[in-house]
Amino acid sequence: MIRGAPVLVTAAVLAMCLTGCGTEPLLPAEATVGLATADDGAVLEVAQAALIARCMTSRGFSYPLDPAALRARLARPSTSTASAPPREPPSSSAPAFTTALYGDPAAGVITVTLPSGDRLQQSRDGCNAEAQHALFGDRQAYLRGRLTADNLGPLVHARVIAQPAFAAAERKVRACLDRAGWAVTNRCDRGPIARLTAEKEQEVRAELAPLLSDLTVREQQAARLARRLLTTARQSRQEDNA
Repeated sequence: MIRGAPVLVTAAVLAMCLTGCGTEPLLPAEATVGLATADDGAVLEVAQAALIARCMTSRGFSYPLDPAALRARLARPSTSTASAPPREPPSSSAPAFTTALYGDPAAGVITVTLPSGDRLQQSRDGCNAEAQHALFGDRQAYLRGRLTADNLGPLVHARVIAQPAFAAAERKVRACLDRAGWAVTNRCDRGPIARLTAEKEQEVRAELAPLLSDLTVREQQAARLARRLLTTARQSRQEDNA
């Protein structure tokens, strides 16, 4: 596992963007209020949205971002460090717009096989792909970790329901609900199922520890890069106004 690679690749992309994207800041200063105290997930989403917007604009498409919505995203804690940008841009059903944003599968796709055996694909080109590459470097490695982390639930659930203890605990809960009424669920003890679920989740995470650890490192590196990118953009605007 080469942990230095994401930093080397994305740092180079950052340097190219700051020197080759013109003097216009990535985002207006009012959109990044709260950046210093925002968590990594929020910073990554805002940075990715800004990179996508710049890419789409360079391709001749309107992709405005709402500064108020970006500020609100920076102020909101994240439950995970996801790679989806805020949903402010106007939707468009035009094929050319969709292709510019999400890429053309005919140009090639990245395929990720999850531990469950399911296969997920994302296009290799398009502005979404360019933004991910700018932040995370090796998209194949990043998506393998991110999509696996986002789909742990089915793995855990399959192991939980395969345990004899689950069937016994579920029968007790159902019997309790039949007696107390299904609208009053807090009277029934779900502790055994919760403990079994926690045990199996810990088991799954232990088995996938190398992959999940690599994902954590990549996202931490990307978040530091995103803060530099947004901070540099904000400083550029402040210097222009000085």
